[in-house]
Amino acid sequence: MDTPVARRKEWFDNATPSGNAALLHALSGLHALNGEAYLNEEIQTMLPVIANHAPKVAAGVANALEAILNHFNGIVVIKVRPVASIEALRTELKNNTWRRIFIFVNFEKQSSDYQVCMDSRCFLLTNDISEVIKILF
Repeated sequence: MDTPVARRKEWFDNATPSGNAALLHALSGLHALNGEAYLNEEIQTMLPVIANHAPKVAAGVANALEAILNHFNGIVVIKVRPVASIEALRTELKNNTWRRIFIFVNFEKQSSDYQVCMDSRCFLLTNDISEVIKILF
């Protein structure tokens, strides 16, 4: 009888980020976009492993730590009306410090061009890109 092959669950980054770090980035991004509680619960189940490895080999779990940091600091979602200028927004964002930001074209009725949301709170709607930049930076 053949023994089934079992794949190890890799937590440590090598030349590329570990699969688990990539999963954490994906889960945190999805949670930022749709706010589903189960996504946050999945992230929470992975925290003890990262907390165990981080003091010993922080460089080995750096991508997972970055994902957790982004998740808990709040990933920004900028809701943009379809008629608004996404290119002008991207240009302004490139001129500032890097931050994980999703630009979401909002096809629901939105009275202004832009709205910045983080976690479960959204800021006032605006047509002015400089207002968006003030909120973010």
